[in-house]
This record gives sequence, C-alpha cells and structure tokens, in this order.
Amino acid sequence: MNREQGRFIGIGVALVDYVFRRVDQDFPATRKEVLSYIADNKVDLVRAGGPMPNTFTAISRLSNKRLKLFYCVGSDHRGDLFQRETIPEIGLPQVHPTEPTGVWVGFSGDRGSLRFGLSYYGAALKVKITKEELEEESNGIFVTDISSCKNEDIHSQTDMILKQLNQDGGIFVLSLGGARPSSLDLERLSAVISSLKYTPQIVFSNLEEFKYTAQIGDTERAIGSLFPNARLVVVTDREQGSLIRFEHQLIKVPALSVDDVKDEVGAGDTYMGTMLGQLFNYPYKSWSYGLVEYAAKTAVFAASQIVTGSGVRLTVEQSEAVLSYARKILPTD
Repeated sequence: MNREQGRFIGIGVALVDYVFRRVDQDFPATRKEVLSYIADNKVDLVRAGGPMPNTFTAISRLSNKRLKLFYCVGSDHRGDLFQRETIPEIGLPQVHPTEPTGVWVGFSGDRGSLRFGLSYYGAALKVKITKEELEEESNGIFVTDISSCKNEDIHSQTDMILKQLNQDGGIFVLSLGGARPSSLDLERLSAVISSLKYTPQIVFSNLEEFKYTAQIGDTERAIGSLFPNARLVVVTDREQGSLIRFEHQLIKVPALSVDDVKDEVGAGDTYMGTMLGQLFNYPYKSWSYGLVEYAAKTAVFAASQIVTGSGVRLTVEQSEAVLSYARKILPTD
C-alpha cells in the first residue's frame, strides 16, 4: 500500500470534561462516585474532551488528510453537548442507547496545572468497528492511545485494525497517554504494549508517562532504549520543551514562554495532533531532521494557544494563528 495515499484512522474514548478550579477535600475516591459528584457540585467548566477527539481536531485543522475517528457517546445531554462541540470532519460519534456519555473530572491548580482527575468511561467503551467499515476506511495512518488500549473492549477493536494495518503496510502512531500508576500498574501496562499486534513507528508521550513506561530515570537514555524500532519518538516536558528521537538522532525543541496560562488540559493532545498534521502534509519517506524540528516548533506554538485559551481543542481562529506561525518558520531547504 502507498502510505502517502492513506487516511488517518483512529479509535479512542469520548469524554465530557468537568473542571473544578477550587481545592476540595471531598473529591471522589473511586470512578463509581464520579457521576454523583458531578450532580452534587457546582462545576466551573464543562466541555467536550477525550484525548483522541482533541488530537484529531488538531490534525483536521492543520492537515489536508482525510480522517475517520471511531468513538462513542451516550444518548443523553452530555452526548448532545459532545456532538455540538465536535467538528464533523473527524467523523461523528457512534451513539449508545443506554450507557451514559463518559466523563473526566479534574481539579486545576496554579497556572492551570492539573492536580488530579478521574474518568468514568461509560458509553466510550462501547465503540465498535465492523470489518466492512475497516475495509471501507482502508488507511495508511492509525492513531490511538494507552487510555483506550487498556480497556479490553477497545483493545479487541484495536487488534482488528492493527492486523489490517500490518497487512497494508501502514503507519501506527501510539500515544502513551494514560500510562500512569493511578491508571495502570507496570505489569498491566507492559502487557498492553506487548500485546499490540503491530509495532508503532511513531510514539508520543509526556515526560511522566514516558519515564513510568521506561522505568529509566535518565530521559535521554530512556528515549534511546524505549521503542527502539520506532522512527520517531516525541517526549514533551511542559516548560522544559521537547526531546525527540528521529531515526536515532536527538532533537531538543525549547518551550515557548507563556505568561497567562489558564488551563493545561488538552495541550498535549493538540501538540500531538499538530505535529502529525504538519508532518503528514509531506511524504513519509521524505521526512528529515529539519522537517521534524519545524513540525515540533509549530506544535509547541499550537499547545500555547490551548493553555492560554479556554478550550481543549483548536478553534478556527487558533488554527489560523498556528498556520500563520508555521509559514513564518517553514524551512527554506
């Protein structure tokens, strides 16, 4: 298969974010208590979220590729909100008749940093892909994350996609989002990664997720050893910037200085989607050190738009600002 002709296809959890910006000692201790907590407390911010929907929005805004994301919401008011706030270009969500729409509940700390959060997946785990749909969506680039793959229902769907991807000779992009002690113990995390039917060529992670997965404290040593067969590995570290391994060369990309940080939620997803969107505007085989650095710098700028705004996904206006910035720094060679 010609990878350059393939489309983006993905699977992930669809969640509605409930953000609290006050210290509260009564935060729910278990996922079972999340829905009742939302009902009993005043929420500061409600918006459509989910790592893969956020990522695919950025890809769609900044890429000329076709996309199809498989994800599911419930037939409730949260599902209605999710659909109103989701652009149709990434594909409309499936709707489950009885399960409630999944939620993520979190508390923001100083400068919009996340203190802690819990998820209740609900209808998100009911997403289904038929063989007919998979054949119809024959693709070159498949994107998913650990948050999705850790769930057996979605993992079985992922297996089917990866088998087809292996057959087609496509590209697998894996985010380590969700690789943390509160979500997965190391044994389970290792089992999830090793059970994937196709080795990822591209890996994204923040520093905490990456170190937890690698179990190596030194980032440069970890990035050299984890996913050794991947062509591109990207590790982000907020104010410290990004460390990238491309074809076994290391690239360091600094962060942008941002003063008015409101909320960091969604910044990593947007970074990933922006970088993928920019890279896949060019043939996969032609990628170079300079192109990867350019795409990463554009992704840093896009993430800065998220942390200084009030949403978790790029708006049309923010996307125009990102594209304008990208044109200014586009390599001439």
